[in-house]
Amino acid sequence: VRARCQESGYRMIAQPVDSGAANLLEEILGLIDQAQLDGVILTPPLTENNAVRQALSDRGLPFVMTAPARLDPTIASAFIDNAQAAQDMTRHLIEAGHRRIGFVAGDPRYAASARRKEGYEAALGEAGLAFDPDLVEAGEYTFASGSEAAQRLLGAPDPPTAIFASSDDMAAGVLATAHRLGIKVPSALSVAGFDDTDLAAVVWPPLTTIRQPVRDLGYAAADLLLAPNASVEQRLLPHALIVRGSVAKR
Repeated sequence: VRARCQESGYRMIAQPVDSGAANLLEEILGLIDQAQLDGVILTPPLTENNAVRQALSDRGLPFVMTAPARLDPTIASAFIDNAQAAQDMTRHLIEAGHRRIGFVAGDPRYAASARRKEGYEAALGEAGLAFDPDLVEAGEYTFASGSEAAQRLLGAPDPPTAIFASSDDMAAGVLATAHRLGIKVPSALSVAGFDDTDLAAVVWPPLTTIRQPVRDLGYAAADLLLAPNASVEQRLLPHALIVRGSVAKR
């Protein structure tokens, strides 16, 4: 976002907010008034806040959404197909011979979490594999939650042979738990992540993961906001499956 703003002579202001705060709307409108903003980029989970979107619309302030749960034809947005990306990864694990694939879901406040779970389920159905709720654990996009989810999955009577965590941080937690339990990755357990953060390449073994073009998403969102014709565009960016060393054939 900063890079695209600099190209057009704009300054970016990043404002962290608590999406659950009672004074959220007041805080955002106060920032708009004090800084005399020319436009706003909303990131999840603010993209799902109807009151925030309505307030921006009422003020006539241009805004763009990144990774919204639902596309609105009246609001510009930049996003990837989270469901398709998760389906691609799950299919990759199935093609490697895995039939019991654990899934660590993300924080339910984020629309991407539900879409990634949908993709996981779609790939299972495509392969004729029954969805097993016992193979799905809740996570919070954190290392600790991934580690705890892996402890539950791997401690089950019939543990999975692969675990797909819907973020690299959670996948790193899965790896840590597997190492602690003496389970060799990938020979005894395959692990996959999502995002392709810097962490994915430095954990051991390096993570097979979905590359989400985070920088490109930010750049695209700013580009849409600064578009001279102010046209509403839904910009879909491509994801990529990055194969490293954490997945092995059964």
